[in-house]
Amino acid sequence: MKPAVLACLGSLAMLPVFATPAAASPVEGASSRAASAPGADSLPRISAAAGPRYRSCATTGVGASGEAVVYGWTQPGAELSVKLSLLDGARDGHSAAIRIVIEGVDGKRRYAGWHRVSGFGKYKEGWGTVKHDRGINKIGVQVAEFKGSRLVESCTDVRGPSS
Repeated sequence: MKPAVLACLGSLAMLPVFATPAAASPVEGASSRAASAPGADSLPRISAAAGPRYRSCATTGVGASGEAVVYGWTQPGAELSVKLSLLDGARDGHSAAIRIVIEGVDGKRRYAGWHRVSGFGKYKEGWGTVKHDRGINKIGVQVAEFKGSRLVESCTDVRGPSS
């Protein structure tokens, strides 16, 4: 597998692009292999029994709304299962889009590829996995409206494991 910031593995119903490593943005020195996260000892730990973490937002007028439900966040180096949901909620000719955003232990943000849906009331959801060998300090989603290839508006919800 090619080096990738977000290793999106496994099958994913409804969002097939999310299921391929090509959907992730390559970053120098990143890998999808398991490794200990530098500085991970200083980060808060959550128990394996901890429930899912929810990240969501909507653009003004709810033209686009989306959510990520993150499972398995037991440590910064854990492989996380993520369910994405996306809705195009406006009759405006724009498409709705969602992508995973991670902030590594190094403080740098990385973005996966966009997944889109277009048409009032259109809804998609799908599953995948996310891992970053330098450790995930925060994870979330960015939701956006596009008119063609031009980003019209976006919102972001990225938080740590305790929220």
